Amino acid sequence: MYEVISMAVATGAVASIIAVLAYYDGRPLSLWPFSITINAVIAILATVATASMGVPLSSGLGQLKWIRFRKGGGRRGNDGVPLSDMEVFDDASRGAVGALNMLLKGRGGYVNGPV
Repeated sequence: MYEVISMAVATGAVASIIAVLAYYDGRPLSLWPFSITINAVIAILATVATASMGVPLSSGLGQLKWIRFRKGGGRRGNDGVPLSDMEVFDDASRGAVGALNMLLKGRGGYVNGPV
């Protein structure tokens, strides 16, 4: 439920950014009624959206890692999950380069890899 609420907040923040920019497009800044600038409002909404999207993404990657671990057999010797697979999931949770690596090397990806 926490992830659903977080995605709803992120979607609302992105929709708010679009609405503010669409409403004030082509209008003079003197019509802006608040004491902070429109750029500050957009920056705050973008930060809220980024932080809110991080919650379900990290939860999903963690769940995907445990599903992979379980399907790999756990501690049953040679048919267990290689440590390199776990490293791919960890790298994906730490940034864009790791996520791209997971997309490229993952099952169904463009490059056959360990995952």
